[in-house]
Amino acid sequence: MIEDSAEFKLLHKCVLDDNCWATPAIAQGSLYIRTYSKLYRLQSQD
Repeated sequence: MIEDSAEFKLLHKCVLDDNCWATPAIAQGSLYIRTYSKLYRLQSQD
C-alpha cells in the first residue's frame, strides 16, 4: 500500500502465498486480488 502524495511512501507490504493470476478488481471500497488458489479482499478498517 502506498500513500496518496507527491512523494512515494510505502505504508504496508502484503505478501501473498501464491502468484497473482488476474488483474486486481475494485468494487464497493474493496480491492480484490485472485491468486491460483485463493481470493483476497482488502478494505479499510474504518
